[in-house]
Amino acid sequence: MVTARWAVFATGLLLAWPFLASAQVVEGSADVDNSAMTEPGPPEPEDAEPVNEAQAPDSFDSSFPHNGFITTLVRISPDIVERRAEIVAAIEAQPGWAIGDEDDAEFEVVPNPEYYQDLLFARIKRREFDRSHSRLPSEAMDIADIMVFHNPETGVSWNDLRGKGNFPDPARPKVPHWGLDVPVPVDLGPADGADLISRLQAAMAPVARHHALLGLVNDQGGFLKLCVSNDPAPEGYCPVQERGDRPMLLYFKPFYIRAVGEDSLPGSEMTFLAVAPDRAIVHLATVPIARVREIGPGGEELSAFTVGDNYEAPARMEEFGDYQVIAIASPDILDPRIWQIRPGDPLPQDLCTTEIQLRVCETMRGNYRIVGDRPLTTGLVEFKVFTDAWNAVAPVGGGQATREEGLWQAQLFAPRAGSPTGFSGVLSPGGGRRLNFEKSHKCGGSYIGDGYILTAAHCVDKVGLRDYQVRLGTLDIRVGGSNFPIESMVIHSRYRQRRDKADIALLRIKTDRRLDRLLGKGLVAPAPLAPMGRRLPQNSAVDMTGWGFTSAATPGGDSLVDAEGNTQRNAAKLMKVPLKTSATSTCTRHRQLSVYASADIVCTLPAREGTGACFSDSGGPLTRRVGGRRQLVGIVSAGIGCAQPGMPTAYTRIANFRSWIERAKVAARVPGKHRIP
Repeated sequence: MVTARWAVFATGLLLAWPFLASAQVVEGSADVDNSAMTEPGPPEPEDAEPVNEAQAPDSFDSSFPHNGFITTLVRISPDIVERRAEIVAAIEAQPGWAIGDEDDAEFEVVPNPEYYQDLLFARIKRREFDRSHSRLPSEAMDIADIMVFHNPETGVSWNDLRGKGNFPDPARPKVPHWGLDVPVPVDLGPADGADLISRLQAAMAPVARHHALLGLVNDQGGFLKLCVSNDPAPEGYCPVQERGDRPMLLYFKPFYIRAVGEDSLPGSEMTFLAVAPDRAIVHLATVPIARVREIGPGGEELSAFTVGDNYEAPARMEEFGDYQVIAIASPDILDPRIWQIRPGDPLPQDLCTTEIQLRVCETMRGNYRIVGDRPLTTGLVEFKVFTDAWNAVAPVGGGQATREEGLWQAQLFAPRAGSPTGFSGVLSPGGGRRLNFEKSHKCGGSYIGDGYILTAAHCVDKVGLRDYQVRLGTLDIRVGGSNFPIESMVIHSRYRQRRDKADIALLRIKTDRRLDRLLGKGLVAPAPLAPMGRRLPQNSAVDMTGWGFTSAATPGGDSLVDAEGNTQRNAAKLMKVPLKTSATSTCTRHRQLSVYASADIVCTLPAREGTGACFSDSGGPLTRRVGGRRQLVGIVSAGIGCAQPGMPTAYTRIANFRSWIERAKVAARVPGKHRIP
């Protein structure tokens, strides 16, 4: 997501509940809607293998909770002399931190071997016991080894790590997992820099938050077990399969989590989090807790317990390394925005009103002195993850959209055979392989209610009703949501004009009860439309969302290649880019955008240079927050290159087409393709 006229191509640890072989599991409760629990999970991914590890990996040994308060040890290189006392004092002043030695420290402050005047804050890479087939050092890596490993010119490539050439069987790598979690050091800048201590504290902050979360895990308030598997669990629970002590192999396959606890677990929701290798906190899912009864052969109830799972929206990881999954059952509702709190942020009063909420909020801020004595029911599972890191792209300057920001987001895609994360055909321009889900994706759209989708005319002008389908209800276009066929298309008759183009189209999808379920579960909502005639003040804050290309591109170039000559990649997860509105003349003075009437467009500039919409973001929503809720103000139409400095983007202005939208709804009641003025 980062425009030229856009053409339309736009687990590890399995801890299982002991079921009796003859027992039948029945889920249900008078208080809980179990419809999500009784439906079958997504189909089993190719080559996915659940694994069973007898012991949790040792990669987080020093972080694993013991007595509720974790002390993180840092060693200071003997080569640091001048500011040593100041660094030591800064570390010891932080709760939960202390100075360690060569044998027990988890982190170190050390001179950068490539730029000796700079200091690094690095996680220590210790020796691993599994050396089979390794092409990397089998002993502990010193800082020089780590820096070489991460140097793109001298480092070890992904193909080298896999050891079998291009695209081997992902379930049987030749290289042990040890080579895939080499930590990236944090550059603290010059040793004599005025901001050295503040940069050190910023590097320590994510670790402090992680360890505070693990303090919650140690506060076991009840019985809770976690099960993680690549396979959708038969009979609704994770199977026990003895496969030896091997790392979990996810690639881009979904994984399913199930938390099993006592019948008396507090609350009605279960939250699943993941701590990524870089200590980022990833909110995986918040799901209802259902009561499960185990029924014996004679119909008698053998036991009752509670479960929560993410089978409706399986998760994926996009970086390789060590992950920890944490499950939290809470008597209080935990707003998903809580997991976006960062160390140093002010306490958001609207999210942290109860004792439990306050405790979790303070944890996310990295506060070891967690408020309150009331324990949370939590569980922890650790696993290694392997993924194709070359495909883990990020938007240029953007970030992932939240569920609230993507409720009406629609995807227009061409159905394609094979796994979404498989590939076929020749290499794409730029030398990379685009995956099936990338080739399938065409455009974005906005659900506006009653089965109607707004999109750009140029997305559907030259395609038939059966060429595309519409996906709703997911932020990840590789998995989740529901797909709907298109019943009718209505295109503005001015679209094909050379001047005053109207780049807007309305689709009507063939709906069924799946849409009702998505609406009922809060996964889809109609977008409120901007009022007729309403103009936006200049410099208004707006946001664009989409799954478009993620790298900058020059005007007039091959749309499949970025400005550096590399193959463009689509974002798998819905991305958001903040923008600001500008005078329409900012757009129309450019020849490429002069085809629009000023009244028909919203013109935007990036809120930060190097960001913006790109190919296959077309047709997606431009929204503005008005009175506490989002409002659809535009449709992604066209721009000049992608993320080019100072270049604007034109969006079809919803407020100028309100009456046309109503006429189009009437026309769309007749199946087929229509053009109306």
